[in-house]
Amino acid sequence: MTYQTDDGAWVVSAHQVWVPGSFETERAAKFTLRLTVDQQYALRDEINIKQDRLITWDDVKAARALDKEEG
Repeated sequence: MTYQTDDGAWVVSAHQVWVPGSFETERAAKFTLRLTVDQQYALRDEINIKQDRLITWDDVKAARALDKEEG
């Protein structure tokens, strides 16, 4: 399920566990469920923490494309 926080960011839970990261759009939050847990944490660490911004649709899409290239 996705939820919009009071500050406008989107978060997502799956199987009663919060997925790491805060997202710019609901679409980005939902699509992150297609990533591995390691990718989710890597996005959160790089975008939310290091870059101090919300994870965008393009960020999630790029992580998914990278996974397909490596797989």
